[in-house]
Amino acid sequence: SYQQFFQAGAQLVKILRPDVPVSLVFAYDTYRQTNSVFTALQGGLPHIAFTYYAVRSPTALNASMQRGSENAPLDLADMLSAAQGRDLVLSEVGYSSATEAGSTLTRQAQFYTSMYSAVQTAGPQIKALNFAFLSDIPPTIATQLGTVFGAGNTLFVKWLAALGITNASGVNKPAAESFSTGALLFRSGPVCR
Repeated sequence: SYQQFFQAGAQLVKILRPDVPVSLVFAYDTYRQTNSVFTALQGGLPHIAFTYYAVRSPTALNASMQRGSENAPLDLADMLSAAQGRDLVLSEVGYSSATEAGSTLTRQAQFYTSMYSAVQTAGPQIKALNFAFLSDIPPTIATQLGTVFGAGNTLFVKWLAALGITNASGVNKPAAESFSTGALLFRSGPVCR
């Protein structure tokens, strides 16, 4: 089983590098759908790690892929609850500005403001926060990545291509200012040290 595979690898790392914590990364946006896997694997982990993009599966009733930016504080509280007192690592955080996916430039900027505020409120249990894809991804590369992820549909590719806080030409989107302003809150704060 995967659990045995992971445990064997973790034991080897602990022998070679006892100072290195070994854990797994779960996708927050789908971990409830695979809750039995999460429950089986999380018990012996020293910390819990999630990727977080605030997405949902589009349906016939709601074709939007990007969830509302206002969900970040509730989602972060849910992740902290899932960590059950252990440290929390957010290994990838991002939010698309693709209108086709149900977002906008304004909503993307609001997400970064909301996320930073939620992290600051959460406190020192959050040990790392990595914002992924700071630049938009060129369409050809987004299409290739979509194929790798097994989601080469147009909606996913457009969502993926617009994850950056700068566009593909390097011009700042409104989210770049929200990102920078939020980052300044953590220069000497008690969290994410």
